Amino acid sequence: INECSLNPLLCAFRCINTYGSYECTCPGGYTLRDDRKMCKDLDECSVGFHDCESRGMTCKNLIGTFMCICPPGMMRRPDGEGCMDENECRTKPGICQNGRCINTVGSYQCDCNEGFLESPSATECLDNRQGFCFIEALQTMCQMSSTNRNLVTKSECCCNGGRGWGNQCELCPLPGTARYKKMCPHGPGYATDGRDIDECRVIPNLCKNGQCINTMGSFRCFCNIGYTTDLTATSCVDLDECVQSPKPCNFICKNSEGSYQCSCPRGYILQADGKTCRDENECSNPTACGAASCYNTLGSYKCLCPSGFDFDQYAGGCQDVNECSVSGNPCSYGCSNTDGGYLCGCPGGYFRVGQGHCISGMGFGNGQYLPVEEEEADAENVLSPETCYECKINGYPKRGRHRRSTNDTESHEDHKISLASLDIDTPIPLNVNISEMGIHDHIMEFLPAIEPLENHVRYTISSGNEASFFRIHQKNGLSYLHLSRKKAIQGKYTLEISSVPLYRKKDLLKLEDENDVDYLVGDIGEALRLKLQIHLL
Repeated sequence: INECSLNPLLCAFRCINTYGSYECTCPGGYTLRDDRKMCKDLDECSVGFHDCESRGMTCKNLIGTFMCICPPGMMRRPDGEGCMDENECRTKPGICQNGRCINTVGSYQCDCNEGFLESPSATECLDNRQGFCFIEALQTMCQMSSTNRNLVTKSECCCNGGRGWGNQCELCPLPGTARYKKMCPHGPGYATDGRDIDECRVIPNLCKNGQCINTMGSFRCFCNIGYTTDLTATSCVDLDECVQSPKPCNFICKNSEGSYQCSCPRGYILQADGKTCRDENECSNPTACGAASCYNTLGSYKCLCPSGFDFDQYAGGCQDVNECSVSGNPCSYGCSNTDGGYLCGCPGGYFRVGQGHCISGMGFGNGQYLPVEEEEADAENVLSPETCYECKINGYPKRGRHRRSTNDTESHEDHKISLASLDIDTPIPLNVNISEMGIHDHIMEFLPAIEPLENHVRYTISSGNEASFFRIHQKNGLSYLHLSRKKAIQGKYTLEISSVPLYRKKDLLKLEDENDVDYLVGDIGEALRLKLQIHLL
């Protein structure tokens, strides 16, 4: 069977029928592939199907054929049969720059000028001159301030970011240009001959605030304390310690070039470690509060004065508070400011008792009933306009009181307001003629002298009324002591009259928040404790 005629696609090139089979063949310069059907190029040079060597030439394989070529440094003879030496010194002008070209069989050599070094192949003259490298150059002027004055070769300078080199300020070729690629064939960081450039020696002021460490083709910085490398690791930048965690300072951190500084807020002192703060005891300074009491607090201090005084920062001491000012007058009938306190006046005909109450009655003013005879009572307890005592408040002892005349009008807004007072340390003696006294007649009247107690106080007989001969009645804000309906018996009776504020606890706390603490339970609003020694006649 002729397979070739039955199937023309059996072979890629030519099909030859054989007895009982067939075979494929390829044209000259080709050979069958492993499948014995397709063709591939025959490498005549590797299998020796050429005569180039006998002609002093080199075999070069081509697709489907081959050719004989001359080796480097040789050129084809004019007749094409063989090779002859090529004189590169003539055919390649410019070679051996900075030197003299010497032709050799199949090559050439460079005889380099002084200051230039032959390359390893002796086919180039490498610039080996030494000079300063300048990082800055204005036109053709190299800036001396931009060099570290180390002697380096031109390629070490120009292949490493230099702008100018040498005594004549030879400008470096710009990166990317043909001159640059020729001078720096291995790229930045390497000299012309491929040697690594020590940037730390060539470039001035590298790694300022750190130490420059040379690496292959580059360098890196090892920075001083307080500095850190940038993203390229080729520069030291200030490290902001204040944003680090944990924070280096206990309170306030201020970053500085290469370091940081801790400080403390007012009222604190920086410790010896320079980082932590401790509270400053301002009270250790005797002049901190002057005459006031100094209380140290965390980060500050307070100057406290006795009640009735405020601390004056500019004067540096305690200044009396004028409680009688229009905005804070606590009195119902008139107010007289005193050093460290104030006095609440009473209506005309009334006397102050305690520190927040007014009384009037028998023997007061023009009343019809008189107190006991003068010889029966202590001279200081006689109900006379002369017995007015200015009672010091806010902790001042009663012993420190001095006598004050009721005719003294100093600080009085109205001459009808009385500042006369009674000493209640001893019982007040009264003689009452029961035959002339009706049950509605007032033996004694009581009024609160401070405004917050108006309609918020109750006067009671706390002791001495076991026989129930006396009563206290309240009407229209006035409380008065009178005889009860029970028939009184002549004799001496000692009554204790007390006052009770009618404030609920939360109302009292609110009142104290709006004023001073202990506004009603202190000396100014202290509960009345008045003893009467009544002699029923």
